[in-house]
Amino acid sequence: MKCPECGSEVGPGEQFCGNCGAPVEATEALPGDDQERFGDETVIAEAPVVPPLEPEDPLAPEKPDFAPPPPPPPPIAEAGGQGKKKTGMIIAIVAIVVILLCCCCITTVVIFLNSEAGQDILYELDLAMRPLLTTLV
Repeated sequence: MKCPECGSEVGPGEQFCGNCGAPVEATEALPGDDQERFGDETVIAEAPVVPPLEPEDPLAPEKPDFAPPPPPPPPIAEAGGQGKKKTGMIIAIVAIVVILLCCCCITTVVIFLNSEAGQDILYELDLAMRPLLTTLV
């Protein structure tokens, strides 16, 4: 086989010319290939043409030869965009829950202390703390 660029002889199975380095197409027949060799030319035998299969249901619509394009990927969240909004919302919800719990506790204590049982406890605390307070004053 000869190099198409410089015309020097190229050995079988070589992909590049040893003289100029140009790529050389392999024309050697490989075992199992459907190729026939005639002198310096290689002829590739054509495969038999197979008729297309008929659809099982003649009334069924034919499938297109192309696939529909894939759906577009979801948008990428910008740095500091959605994450900060969600974090801020969570912090606000937690703060509201804590404030509501504190209000409930304070309301419960005030209601209890205004009841008769609460007044009794306050009176006993006053009696117990009075000697301590008089020594400090």
